[in-house]
Amino acid sequence: MAAAATRARSFAAGFASAIGSGMRGAVAGFAILSTAAHAVVRNVGTAATVLGLAARATRSFSVGLLASTTLLKMISGAGVAKLAGLLRLAATAARHPSPATSAGSLPPFC
Repeated sequence: MAAAATRARSFAAGFASAIGSGMRGAVAGFAILSTAAHAVVRNVGTAATVLGLAARATRSFSVGLLASTTLLKMISGAGVAKLAGLLRLAATAARHPSPATSAGSLPPFC
């Protein structure tokens, strides 16, 4: 009978040891999962912050680009208008020569 009691105690001790190691493994697994979930949440927050900053920078860049293209259109339009005015003056001067040029003081172009 003593042998049966010793075997029962050793079985119970082994069973308790197995349950204890299994529980430690489960707790360690939950700790790893918790750490991983915390890291993912932190990284998602960082990514969202960076994306928000990038969106602001892109918006500012596009507003600046719009303003510069509008200014460039205005400048080039004014340049074309000045060129058209100068060409109009040159055409008028070519059609109506001044008295100094009509007197023959300049050589004719062939």
